[in-house]
Amino acid sequence: MKINFHQNPYDSPERFWKFYGKQGDFLSAFINRIQWYEYPLYHFVSDFPLHVDIETSSKCNMSCPMCFRKNLKESGQMDWETFCKVVDECKEMGIYSIRLSWRGEALTHPRIFDMIEYSIEKIPNVSFLTNTFLVTEKVADFLVDVGLSYIGCSFDGIGSIYNRIRSPAKFEESYENLRYLKSRRDKLGRAKPRIRVCSIWPAVSNDPQAYYDRMSKVSDLIVVNNYKNFSAPPAPIPDFVCQYPWERLIVAFNGRVQCCTGWNSDDISLGNVAEKSLCEMWHGDKLNRLRSLHREGRRLELESCSICRHGNELTDQSISIEEIIERGF
Repeated sequence: MKINFHQNPYDSPERFWKFYGKQGDFLSAFINRIQWYEYPLYHFVSDFPLHVDIETSSKCNMSCPMCFRKNLKESGQMDWETFCKVVDECKEMGIYSIRLSWRGEALTHPRIFDMIEYSIEKIPNVSFLTNTFLVTEKVADFLVDVGLSYIGCSFDGIGSIYNRIRSPAKFEESYENLRYLKSRRDKLGRAKPRIRVCSIWPAVSNDPQAYYDRMSKVSDLIVVNNYKNFSAPPAPIPDFVCQYPWERLIVAFNGRVQCCTGWNSDDISLGNVAEKSLCEMWHGDKLNRLRSLHREGRRLELESCSICRHGNELTDQSISIEEIIERGF
């Protein structure tokens, strides 16, 4: 089993370790990283997941050409009571990390500041993903003052490429948002939030060094990931075993829970937090069966696993960003 194979740091080892080492207590982070790698390898089921993704919002203020959001069956924003119930259980079970986003833009939620503050009071490591468009000076000041662990910023390409992909955002404006966030943090002598920038490979493939030279100035870690053509026919990897069922749970905006980041994955839904606890679902029959199917090489019996982007060969890695924009998916 390969762990974190879908994340491809495009950075120096020094910056990589600083990114993870400065998010809080180093010993806790180090132990968590060991668990993150070892538990899936040995199929060890812990008392509670190592990490929980909480989809505060599945809505987004952008419609990027390579994004799957346009195919979502439903979208919305998590209500406060559901959010608190999830965070409180994570606190009670001593979880190390939560992320306040999944398929949408967390900063579109009207109570996201409250959600961040509530989480940081209870959980050691709190993060969220963003397209950076809404990281205004007000937002940046708040994130530094409250001590968010890290922020993951989707930032595809630079200059005109970024403008075409991330419309209506403009590269220089979004870049300035990150520059202000980092400079504000550094000026105050804070270590957090750490800033991770992520792009798909076709958006930087023409000149990856130019991307690195520019974006490294406003970030602590750069990740460049492979492109996934969601419209391509599946090409399953025969011996693939997913790491997620031994690591995390994902809670959608409506309280529905699953054990991976697959979208529209109704057949692997574990239940709803309105009816069951996360702990019950983590140790429930449905997730235990899914783990067994993966261990036994039978994951393709599940439709969601058979078409999952992680368990299939990624084609079109040489595709140009112009083709992706024209195709629209």
